[in-house]
Formats: sequence, structure tokens, C-alpha cells
Amino acid sequence: MNCKKCGKELKEGAKFCSECGEPINSETSKRNSKLTLVIIGTIVIFAIIIGYLIMNKMSKERENTNTNINMQNTIINTNENNKNTNIPSSNKGTNIQSNNVNTNAQNKNTSTSAQNNITSTNSQSSSTSLQTNTKPKEIKTKKVYSAVPLNAAKVLSVDSNSGHVSFTRFCQYCGNEWGKSSFYISRSETIEYACGYCTKCKKYVGNVKIQCTVVETVVK
Repeated sequence: MNCKKCGKELKEGAKFCSECGEPINSETSKRNSKLTLVIIGTIVIFAIIIGYLIMNKMSKERENTNTNINMQNTIINTNENNKNTNIPSSNKGTNIQSNNVNTNAQNKNTSTSAQNNITSTNSQSSSTSLQTNTKPKEIKTKKVYSAVPLNAAKVLSVDSNSGHVSFTRFCQYCGNEWGKSSFYISRSETIEYACGYCTKCKKYVGNVKIQCTVVETVVK
């Protein structure tokens, strides 16, 4: 066997190297010290766990004791309340008489309120009948039609009752009139018809445009 530090051969049974003085069993002692630390740590952990369990058990026992004391106090208070609620027979008679007086007064008030309700119901029904008899007046309306030329047209006639409009195409350059047409007004809008060129001076006059208006008036 040789020394791990200097490599010299060691004698049997030697604890130290004769050359460098290195302990032969140094690794064994280190392992033993580590094992000792592990054992001590394990014992400490077990002691902590056992102490925690003991403390938990003691706290539960205290809670159970407090619960029993509270239950006993509740029972005592309940018995005292039952004793206090016992009323003498004389007080019972007085309470019965007062209850009878209150009942009679309530019956009188109930009859009075019932009469008042009947009176108010009659007045409401009479006012309702008056309202149903007076019917609102019907308002009659009438539609009035009108037409105004805007471009390349001349309105000949407008029936304000039926909305019938008759017109001719009109040239603003030479005053020529041609192409008589008619239509009915349905709503307020601008009516357009194709016109193009004047048949006389051959100038472009554009499309026919007529502004139609519908006004609803009240008939007296």
C-alpha cells in the first residue's frame, strides 16, 4: 500500500506516512464525520415533528374544553330566559282585555276605511263614465298639390285636389313650346323628364325639372 500524497510505500499498521506525515485513514474519518452530521440532523427533524404533533394535540384539547364551557353557558342562559318568560295569571288577564280593546278599535278603523274606499270608487267610476261619453273631435285633413317649373318646362295646369299636372317642354332661348305631357303628383319631390335640344333653334336646353309639393291642411 502506497501513500496517496507522496506515493511512498507504507508499512503495515502505520497510521501516518513516514515520509510526508499524511494520515492514512483521513478519508475514513471524513466519512464518519459526515455520517455523524446526517444522524444528528435526522434526530433534530424528528424532534421538531414530534414537538409539532404534541402542540397540535394540546391546542385541539383546549378548543374542545372551550367549546364545552360555551355550551354549558348557553344552556344556563336558556334556562334563565325560560324562567323570565313565565307571566303571572293576573298579567295575562290584563293583556287579554287590552287586546280586546285594540281589536275593536281596529274593526272600527277597518269599516271606516272600507266606506272611504267605496266612496272613492264611486267617484272614479262617475268620472270614467264622463270621460267615455265625451269623444274627441275628429280632425279632417286635405292634401293640396302644387307644381313649379325649374328648367325647360312650362306648367299649363295643376289640379290642387287630384294632383294632375299638364306641361310642355319649353326653350328658354327662343320661347318654343313642344311635347305636351302630364303626370300625377304622389309626394313632394322634383320630377325630371328628358328634353335635350330645342326643336326650333336646336340649342341644348337640358332635362325638364318640375318641383312638386304636397301640403296637408286642416278642413274646417
